[in-house]
Amino acid sequence: MTRTLALLMLLSAVCCCLADNVELARTKRGTRFYRVHCVDSETSAVRSFGDTWLRWRGQRVEYCRCSMRGRERCHIVPVISCYVSQCYNGGTCKEAVYTSDYICQCPPGFSGTQCEINTKEDCAVGQGEGYRGTWSISRSGAECINWNSTSLRGRRFTARKVDASSLGLGNHNFCRNPDGDSIPWCYVYRGTQIEWEFCSLPKCPNADKNQECVMASGQSYRGTRSLTKSGSRCIPWDNPILKRKVNNAWRSDALELGLGSHSFCRNPDGDEGPWCHTFKNMQLTWELCDIPKCMRRPSIHHHSRPTCPDH
Repeated sequence: MTRTLALLMLLSAVCCCLADNVELARTKRGTRFYRVHCVDSETSAVRSFGDTWLRWRGQRVEYCRCSMRGRERCHIVPVISCYVSQCYNGGTCKEAVYTSDYICQCPPGFSGTQCEINTKEDCAVGQGEGYRGTWSISRSGAECINWNSTSLRGRRFTARKVDASSLGLGNHNFCRNPDGDSIPWCYVYRGTQIEWEFCSLPKCPNADKNQECVMASGQSYRGTRSLTKSGSRCIPWDNPILKRKVNNAWRSDALELGLGSHSFCRNPDGDEGPWCHTFKNMQLTWELCDIPKCMRRPSIHHHSRPTCPDH
């Protein structure tokens, strides 16, 4: 009897230990969840239990998995150059030999899974639809919620949206304007509720007033128009169907040409005006955009008063 009782107590202890691994936790805001996430200390990227990813460890690459209790299990893996680059802004793409995972080595001033985040962009131009900086504070001073957070499930705009990368959404909590609102915004906690709020991101001082018009052939145009002359919507420059096109977001000089994770009209090849890829009659094609020419101020010439001729 005593031996049976001891065995039952041992089994109870084992069950309790296993129950601990269910990982019922409570965030600092009081929201309960049942799986502890892995949070990258450098990038603040949030990953769920079982997620895998690659990361740099010096000049080598590690393959990581988010395991129980939010612990990262990582080991070094061999990598090769990607057959087709997945990186923006001139990033170098490396692919794991034994998996389909890839990792980008970003140039100075850029970060993110695909080097899509511009760490030097600290203000918004126009409505900020093309903003890809790192501002993450709302107007009330609240910190933005990561777009990849499971607490945003069911919301319209999250990192899990099909066209998330083209909208600037990802595994980060930076302010974005994915719906064409007046300025960039983000989701925040208010008590135990989640709401959206505009960000305190400043407007760029002395922003070019000609942002939504073109000078000459428009090669310097960096506005946010994304409609063609026929009214068709532009396809994002990073859409997978453009992988084999000459002008796409993965060009090594994409940043200089204004191409990236967006669908804004550009003129990367010196055409007669800004254009974009689009669909017409179910066929992939390109078309010039409907952007007005900039009005130039007429130059003012100062003439001296005419003098009366001598008689």
